[in-house]
Amino acid sequence: MEVTYRGHQSLLWKADYASLYLNLFDDLDPVYVEQIPYLEDANVDCMFLLSRKRPATTLSGQRVQGG
Repeated sequence: MEVTYRGHQSLLWKADYASLYLNLFDDLDPVYVEQIPYLEDANVDCMFLLSRKRPATTLSGQRVQGG
């Protein structure tokens, strides 16, 4: 969905980012999701917290320091 921001078009958009991240990275699990409705119209924002299922690794399979 395209959003007008301070009179500008085609700069921002809204999307279901939690689902996008979950579809892109199979090592994520949703921990917390909350829908926050706007006061002045029918729009809704989403706040989410994701957690890794396993330690982060590089493309070569090595464990990331601190991960």
